Amino acid sequence: MQDLATQLNDLMQAERWHDALALAESNLRAVSDNFDLSWNLGWVLIKLERYHDSLAHFERAEELDGTSPIAPWAEGVALCELERLEEAEAPLLRALALKDSHLPRQTLALVYLKGGRAEDAERVHLEGLCEKRTRERLQNYAAFLGDTGRESEEREVLSEAAGAPIEGRSVAG
Repeated sequence: MQDLATQLNDLMQAERWHDALALAESNLRAVSDNFDLSWNLGWVLIKLERYHDSLAHFERAEELDGTSPIAPWAEGVALCELERLEEAEAPLLRALALKDSHLPRQTLALVYLKGGRAEDAERVHLEGLCEKRTRERLQNYAAFLGDTGRESEEREVLSEAAGAPIEGRSVAG
């Protein structure tokens, strides 16, 4: 199993998506019994723009480990790409409930913005910034401001982002 995981990871790191897909599909039994392998196959399918096909693998990964936020986040990404915006909200909220991170926040805000819910999108960004003012969160909020025609605010937030800590790294005190 470890060899399969290593091989799949190596192919993904090299962005050899078709080769990674062939390897995973030739080992479906092992893939379906392992969180990481299921998630990786789903992500390979995302990279190949086979969003609908990826959903079953993210759902399976979440069945295998309901404590990991990356499976519901990735499911939300796939649903967003499929323009199934209302369906994308629930897994993204699950991902945030498991761990507050900039990626599910960014995706949820995008889902809201694409769905004509700009106020909800901004709320998601601002709540995240109340938790942590990291470079990624500030850059995501700045992009939202730019997308909504608020360029002067976007520049201010980008200026702050330049000196902000990177998400996931602790700052020495």
